[in-house]
Amino acid sequence: MPRPPEWKVRNAREAWDWLVQEAERRKPPNAPPPTPVERRAHLEAIIAERKRTHNARVEAGRRSAREYRERSDPPWFSRPSPPGSGARRAWLATKPEMDTQVVYVIRAAATGLTKIGTSGKIRKRFAALQAASPDRLELLATFPGGYLLEDDLHEVFSDRRKHGEWFDLGDDPVDLVRRVVTQGSG
Repeated sequence: MPRPPEWKVRNAREAWDWLVQEAERRKPPNAPPPTPVERRAHLEAIIAERKRTHNARVEAGRRSAREYRERSDPPWFSRPSPPGSGARRAWLATKPEMDTQVVYVIRAAATGLTKIGTSGKIRKRFAALQAASPDRLELLATFPGGYLLEDDLHEVFSDRRKHGEWFDLGDDPVDLVRRVVTQGSG
């Protein structure tokens, strides 16, 4: 069934006019004019067909959205799992590592909290964090590594976690992180 000239019909009158035109177009040539009952039945059939095609399109959209979510969400996303769980680490291991991937240590000057994160573009990441933060931030150190190293650090310092990726690591967070990194690689 063809779409109306404008897919988004402005009002009910335009929709009705389109249905009448569609009924006239489908009528066989030289056919006698339909009775009111036949005309109504024909219009109801057109409406039912439009509803079926609309519902099929909606369901196809839902199905493709569901398939997209299943492909893009990590396997541990739908259920809570601890940071060091096997499913999370297996998914982190599949993420692409770049030669320039680093684990960074940033401190908020006002609160003294330390953020441990991963980025392939540390300058851009630091600028984004600084723009979103009301406090002045300091980039204290970077360590070669990626998501698995970051996950290990988060697990080691989980008892000092304050919020998200922000930790209370005291006065010398770089030394603490460096010790963990060298113990892990040694």
